[in-house]
Amino acid sequence: MNPLFQSFQKNVNSGNGGLNSIQSALQNIANQVQQMGMTPEQLVRQKIQNGEMTQAQFEQYRQIANRLTGKNN
Repeated sequence: MNPLFQSFQKNVNSGNGGLNSIQSALQNIANQVQQMGMTPEQLVRQKIQNGEMTQAQFEQYRQIANRLTGKNN
């Protein structure tokens, strides 16, 4: 399991699963991405190129992120 997902799952499971734990998990992921010196887009492109993420997985996560942020694109 990759460290970003572990961080997310740990935070969601340690709380009541509510909005605060999701926000905390997302903040931790953002902090880890920033520490890697990459933009989120660069990280995702790298994961797709390395076979760590499929295009279908990206699309699924994109839809979830758009729902959470209220974006429709």
